[in-house]
Amino acid sequence: MIARLIATQTRRSYYPIAPADVLGGNVGESVKLIRKVFVRARENSPSLIFLDEMDSLFPDRKGILSQHDVQLVDQFLIEVSALEPTTMSF
Repeated sequence: MIARLIATQTRRSYYPIAPADVLGGNVGESVKLIRKVFVRARENSPSLIFLDEMDSLFPDRKGILSQHDVQLVDQFLIEVSALEPTTMSF
């Protein structure tokens, strides 16, 4: 609720990402969903992307990872590195 309130008060588009929204489904679907959220957020900039239960979304890279986990983490890192900061004005 706090993230949604911040987005509303700062007039930002709000995009929550939860494990239930992303994980599961067909092979490669999670990566496509992550990409889709970031594309929508960029199209409707300025935006706030809220990652709910981030530890469930992106597993610890120290253990054994499936190919799916590696692709998901890599896609997220690609999307985050492509973000451009904006200055906040009230």
